Amino acid sequence: MKKVLIGSFIMSCMAFAGCKKASTSNNPNGLPPGSPLEVFFAENVLNRTFVVELATENGVNKTADFTGYTFVLSSTNSYYDGPMTGTKSGITI
Repeated sequence: MKKVLIGSFIMSCMAFAGCKKASTSNNPNGLPPGSPLEVFFAENVLNRTFVVELATENGVNKTADFTGYTFVLSSTNSYYDGPMTGTKSGITI
């Protein structure tokens, strides 16, 4: 009986441990699979418009410099770089 219990325990451990299957799906922005934070960033920030609600530099409030602008951080094949555009009054930079 002991052998059956030990054998069952070992088989259960092997079944639950298994092999981790690598993800082959891309996130909606066409980037390769990344860490959960990278995927969250790609799904919720990239290719979406946003406005600056607070900007400071060395303790100085710079928010007014961005008033009226909408920004888009565009997706590339990396999580760490990509073009950003700012649009104000129909002019995009």
